[in-house]
Order: sequence, then structure tokens, then C-alpha cells
Amino acid sequence: MSVSPWRRRAKWLYHQPDSTVRLAHDLADELAQRWNDGERPETEEYLNRFPQLAGRADAALELIYEEICQQREAGKDPRPSVWLQRFPQWRPQIEMMLGCHEVRRSGGKNPPFPKPGESFGEFQLLDQFGEGAHGRVYLARQPSLADRPVVLKLASLSGKEHISLARLQHTYIMPIYWAHDDVELGLRALCMPYFGGASLAQLLSRLEDVPPAKRTGRDLLQALEAASEHQRLAPPVQGPACRVFEKATYVEAICTLGACLAEALDYAHQRNVVHHDLKPSNVLIAADAQPLLLDFHLAQPMLEAGSVSVAWLGGTPGYMAPEHEVALAAIEARQPIPQRVDGRADIFSLGMLLFEALAGAPPPSHEAPARALRRANGQVGPALADLLAKCMAVDPAQRYPDAGALAADLHRHLAHLPLKHVANRSLAERWRKWRRRRPYSLMGSFLGIALVTSCLVTASNMRQRWQEAERALDEAEMEIEAGHFQWATVAIERGLFLAEELPLADVLWRDLQAARAVAQQGYLVQQLHSVVDQTRGAYREDGSPRSDVSRLESEVRRLWDQRHVILDARTSHHNWSRAQAKEDMIELAIFWAEANLRHADDNNRREAAHDGLQVLLYVERLAGSKYVLCQKQCELATLAESRDVAAHAADKLESLKPAAGWEYYALGRSAFRAGHFDEAEAHFKMAVESKPKELWFNFYQGRAAYELKWYDEAATAFTICVALADQTGWCYYHRGLAAARLGRAASARRDFDRALELDPLQPGPALERGMLSYQERHYDDAIADFERASSNGADQANVAYALALAYAAMGDRSMALDRLDALFALKPNHADGQKLAQSLRGATE
Repeated sequence: MSVSPWRRRAKWLYHQPDSTVRLAHDLADELAQRWNDGERPETEEYLNRFPQLAGRADAALELIYEEICQQREAGKDPRPSVWLQRFPQWRPQIEMMLGCHEVRRSGGKNPPFPKPGESFGEFQLLDQFGEGAHGRVYLARQPSLADRPVVLKLASLSGKEHISLARLQHTYIMPIYWAHDDVELGLRALCMPYFGGASLAQLLSRLEDVPPAKRTGRDLLQALEAASEHQRLAPPVQGPACRVFEKATYVEAICTLGACLAEALDYAHQRNVVHHDLKPSNVLIAADAQPLLLDFHLAQPMLEAGSVSVAWLGGTPGYMAPEHEVALAAIEARQPIPQRVDGRADIFSLGMLLFEALAGAPPPSHEAPARALRRANGQVGPALADLLAKCMAVDPAQRYPDAGALAADLHRHLAHLPLKHVANRSLAERWRKWRRRRPYSLMGSFLGIALVTSCLVTASNMRQRWQEAERALDEAEMEIEAGHFQWATVAIERGLFLAEELPLADVLWRDLQAARAVAQQGYLVQQLHSVVDQTRGAYREDGSPRSDVSRLESEVRRLWDQRHVILDARTSHHNWSRAQAKEDMIELAIFWAEANLRHADDNNRREAAHDGLQVLLYVERLAGSKYVLCQKQCELATLAESRDVAAHAADKLESLKPAAGWEYYALGRSAFRAGHFDEAEAHFKMAVESKPKELWFNFYQGRAAYELKWYDEAATAFTICVALADQTGWCYYHRGLAAARLGRAASARRDFDRALELDPLQPGPALERGMLSYQERHYDDAIADFERASSNGADQANVAYALALAYAAMGDRSMALDRLDALFALKPNHADGQKLAQSLRGATE
């Protein structure tokens, strides 16, 4: 054992170390030598002997790092938490040091990324959108949720993007569905919705051949349509924003995007999240022409002047604010940050982005930004040029105070109003804006009836705004009728903005507010029904949870918090049934109560049952009594030892009976878990009769029939499941099971093949296909499938017995006995295995 070569290559020291650091360096060599001689000294011994080292992080890190390297060479390799507990005062530096050490030790190699066509967890990767130094972005399909298309981002475990995104729920910020760490692969997966569209960088690239001054909003929309043509599963380019772009000038379209991004940044900054990497490639223009802010992997709270504990900082040259670049250089030199870096750095980056979009190129370094922008694009007026110049001011104090103020000025510019934070130095432009706001005022002055004309013009403007607001209301009502509640909300917000300054518009304002309430309720009712449908398949027939149940439980809690909005009778609409919403809310509450009970340990089951009981009693007051609700109340009251409540619930049960398919389904699931398959099959059959096209009703009717050995009925039910969800492997798998029990080997093999094609990581189809091959005496194929099932997580005892059967049939007694030994290690009393072992040993003797 010698001095670690990693420390010799590590740059923890300044280029010209002082005497204290040189002392630490020498002591680290001594520590290494003592480890080499068989001693095991620790860093604390040296810090106690030399107190001057304890006050210097850079000096102490020399000793800590050498001890880390020596411990790992000795085969100990303690967890990172051990070092953080020993030296909590240097937590940021130690975390960064451990991260860098892992990179060096692995040779700087990135973790292995999957390729399109492969699977990652439950996701099937269809295409790759892009890749960076440490991550990949894929288009994927999620079979467990109706094969919905999603965006899956895979990156190293060191990033914090999921933490930033989880805190941000904004219209113009890409949301996150789900995050999962695969420690074995060293990858973090972020699942996000797929909105189609293209990045702003891609759209600007498609418009390179058109001079900026000759571009139109329609050109931008056509670039979006062209970018979406060859995308798989891309939604159509349509929506209210698209219709706006068709009629807008190019400058108006870019300013509209800029205002939306400024609103998103203001929302993030209010939550102390600074993006730090705003650029065209990190802005998605979705298929509905709405912008979304992407890629928060460099985001972190604002940095105060004098900070020295910043573990990392990044950015893209050409878009970073000057204080951002200075802070980055200070961190690289291990010196305090000289100037505060806050949300105004993102404002600078947004100004650079908008300048590039409007001018067709970044601003030149030798010319004032406002002059350069107007020279590159004559469509840009002095007010907008000065607005962007203010964003790109070198001194943060000269920029907009916050992104909300920038968004407001962009909206005012689009409405031809004077800017609040930039004085318009052009009389000609001020005159044009005034005329756009009051197109008939000049005529009045020439006619000499200024007062009358001014009143008429004002009335005309108000009438025009009124008509536009009414059109927005009509458009919203059409979208509501079509069930497009998010698009309706966009139209309503536009109408409210137009009606805000209108006199005597109380009725119109109330109509818009009422439409917004209807759209909000409709959107929540849609989400409620979708989530309830997902809860029906959240747990397997044995009660164990499926994947992403934790995310589903979070959605249940969120919708439960919105229960009063969902069940508000004042905003009910024919697009949804209030009775259906009540049934969904009851089912949601039952799912929550059952999940709460599942998470409780034995010591807390009574308390969890009491909490669930209170929720069910509350939802009964909101949505009325139902048979299943009262039955679940009775069950939880018994667990909570609330005898009076249990007796009252039992009394109510006598006067009620199941009245809806989901009630029969819930009763069937309870009977199924209890092993009462006759009763379960009868309940599931009633559920299917009420809703023949409900996937989970048919699936569990098939499961109950299979357990009763009614294989023809089971095969029929699973065939319906295949028709309803033909891209889900488990439907084919269960139909294959029924076909195999009916002796239809060819049909069963086709179903198992299809199941593995759709989900290669399923263990069940591989094991069952292997048994078919065994029965057909294709022993090599059988063994290959058994091994595949084992690697996919099948029950190892079943796999061991199956392999023993195959090897025994091949005449390989040694391998068969070896597999039986593995079986008995797991299940010593396996009866069939004991018989096979006795047969093999008897034949050997």
C-alpha cells in the first residue's frame, strides 16, 4: 500500500499552497506510510495534533481524501454518510470530493444507456430525441397506463433536476410525472408528458434561410408543423395558440413566447429556483404552440455574494450573465463568489434568447444591443429593442427587477401600451402605438370635434375589446362542449385580460369566471375518472402493489384535496355526470383508505383504520351511501374497534345493494383476495354486464374463472382484454395460460411469444413457454426460457424445479440434482422435488 495516486492527481490545492497546506500534504504522506506499515491512523488524530489544520477546509481535505483512498485500497470503503457524519462542517466539499473520486475511479465513463427498441423498467423505448455528455432523452411508451406516450430522460444519479421540477407546477414549465433511481445502472429516470413539438433551437434552425425581417408568425407555425411531421406518436399541431400565430407577425409571436417564459421564470424565482441554463434548445414549443421551459439539471437557489460552499455551478457560454460567469470562475478557483447571482441572471439569458430569435444571430460584442437588433430586423421597434437591451445590461441592477415585470412589459408591448420600465425614446413609435390604441382619434382632431370623436373612438375601442372578450367566451364554451378543458382555460384567460379594463362589464366578467369554474371542474373530473381507472389495476390479485403505485397515491391525495371543486353542483355540466363523479370520489376514498392501511405496520393498523374510516364517513356525507362504501366502513370500524360505527354500517348494509359495476368489481376483488372464487366470479360477471368494455372488470372475471378451472370462460374474458388493450403483454400472457390448460399448445405459445415481444422482462411468459417446450421435448429451448425467467425475477424455487425436470429428461442427472439442491435450499419440503430426487438417486444407484 502506498500514497494514493488519486490524491496526486486531485486538484484540491491552490496552485501556490501556503505553509499550512504544505504541512497537510506532508502529513497525508505520513498517514499513507503508516497505513502501509500496518497502522490504521485516522484524520482526527492529525487534526487534534495540529489545530491550525482544523480551521482550513482545503488543508483538512488533503488528510480526509488520503484516508478515503487508503480505506478503499484496504477493502473497507465506508459509505459516504460515514464521512459526512465524521466531518459535518465540510459536508459540501466532501460530497463534491467523493463525486469526483468516483468519476476518476471509473475512468470518467458514463453509465450504460439503453437503445431505442429496448426497455427500461416498465417503459418501452421507441426513439431517442437527443443526448448530452451525461444523459439521454427518449420517446417511450408506458404499457401499464394505456400505452400512453411519454418522454423518458435518463441521467446520472448526481443530478438534482427532479427536486427542482417537483417544486414547480406551472403552465409553461415541463411537469414531471415520476422519478426513479436505478442504483445498479447508476441512472436516474425522469418521466415527463409527451407534448410533441420541437425545441425553439430547431425551429430557428429551420428558419435560417428566411431573413428575420421577412419572417411571419405563420412561418414559425409551419416550421413547427414540419418538425412534427416525422415524429412518432406526435399529436397534431393545433390549438388556440396556433390560430394566434397564424395571424401574428414574427415579432409578436416571439414576444408572446418571451412573455410566457418570463412568467415561468417569475414563478420559479418566487420559489428560489434559478434555472442557470436558459437557451433556445431548452425551450420546447409544444404541438399546441405553447412554450415549455425544460432542463432544470443546473437549477439551484440564488447564490449570495461571499458564498464559498457551492458544490457546483454550470451554464452555457454565450447565454450566461456576466455575474454568472464571474461566479463560475470563482468556484473553479475555489474562491468566494464576488457578486450575487439571482433571478436577474435568467433575465439576461432570456434577453439573449429573444435577441437571437429576432435578429437571427447572437448580439455582436462591438455594438450596442438595441442598435444591432434594429439593424438586423427592421420589424423591431425602438421600444422592444430597448426592452431587450435592458434585459442584457451588464450590471444586474440595470436590468428588470424581476421576471414578472419583464412579462408585464412584453404584454404591454403586444397590446401597444407604454412600457412601465423602459422609456420610449422614439416619438414616431409612440405616435404609432397611440394610433393603434386609438385608431380614430386623429380623424376627430381634423374635424374639430375632438371631444365627440374621442368619446366615439373610446367607445369603439371598448366595443372592439368587448367583442374580442365575447369571442373568447364563445371559443371557451365551444372547447368546453368538446371536452377540451385546457384549451378552454386558455381562451378564458385571454377573455378575462380583455375584460379587465372594460367599464360596465360585470355580466361579461361573471360569465367568464363561471366558464373558468366549469372548465376547471371539467378538467378535474376528467383527471378523477382517469386516476380511478388506474387504481383498479394498481394492486395485483394477491394484494401486492404494481409499479408506480406511489405516484398514483400522490395523484389520489391531490384530487382528494380538490373534492369540493369536483362535486360543486353550481358548476355541473352535461359533459360529465355528477353521479359518475360521486361514484369516482367514493372509489377514490376507498382506494386511499386501503392504501393507508397497507402502509401501516402492526403497531399502527388501528390508527390507520381509524383515519381511513373518518375519510369514508366524510365522503358518504359528500356523495351519499353506497353498498361497498358501507361494507368498507364496517370492515375498518371493526379494525379500529369502533363498535357503534360498525353496527351502524351493518344496519345500513341491510337496506342497500350494489348498484354499479365498480361496486361489484370492488366486492369481487375482496372475495378474490379472500380465496372465495365462486363469489368473486359472480361479482365480476355483474360488473362486466354493467360495463362490457371495462378492461379490469373483464380481466378479473377471467382470473376468477381461471382459479375455478373454468378455462373456456377465462380464455373468453382474456380475449376481450386483448381486444381492449392489445399492446399490453399481460393480457396475452393470461390468455396463453388459459389456452395451455385447455391443451391448445400452439395458441398458448403464440400468446406467450407476443407477451414477451411486448414486455421482454416479464418472467411468467418465459417460464410457461419453457414448460410448453419441455412437454414437447425441446429441452434446450425449455432450459433457455427457464434461465430467462430466472433473470427476469421469477420465483427461484419454481425455476429450479423446472430446470431439474428438463435436465432429468435430457439424461443429465448431475445438473438435475444440482438444481434440486438449489430447490431444497429454498423449499426443503417440496414434495414433487423430493420424488424427482428419489427417482434420480435410485437410478444412479
